[in-house]
Amino acid sequence: MVPYDGEDWDNIKEFYGLSESFPRDNLYVHKVGSSVVFLVSNRARSLILDTEEAKRLKVVGSGVKVFEKNSKAKSACKYRVSFEGLSSIFTQLTKRVLEIGDADFLTAMRGGMIKLEEFSEEMQEDLKGEDMGNLILVLRRSLSKSNKVAFPIWKDKMINVLVKKEYLAALKYEAESIGNLSSE
Repeated sequence: MVPYDGEDWDNIKEFYGLSESFPRDNLYVHKVGSSVVFLVSNRARSLILDTEEAKRLKVVGSGVKVFEKNSKAKSACKYRVSFEGLSSIFTQLTKRVLEIGDADFLTAMRGGMIKLEEFSEEMQEDLKGEDMGNLILVLRRSLSKSNKVAFPIWKDKMINVLVKKEYLAALKYEAESIGNLSSE
């Protein structure tokens, strides 16, 4: 693994509103030019990545995937936030985050491509107010909890929920652990 060269860092930072305190030095890629960016802990960086011994080792993987390049996208930012790493960076995001109510959460939990019209009027307005690209939806009633129920989507003419099907049930279970979900 090698440090992320930061080629698109200013764009990523601005697009998602990442704070100055974001641990930029902890971003790594498997190789220069890689489309996946990983976030490693300070400890991992100091022990296995930034040492003389590390230069003699081939570190195959470390950290959690936080950004993935989508070079075909016609978005202001070529990188999207990965579901796997969202919980590691959620508190650093100040842009591209929308609150979602129970009924809209249940709609999103169907996964895949969803028409804008299938969401509530309030959510449709929120989505129309955002440019095309990656957004993070967070269940409104989880905002006061330590574990936010949040997930990435891609907004275009339709909404694409960027969560693997096997994780959708886990997200729904996590939301229900806060209290019964209401479809109204």
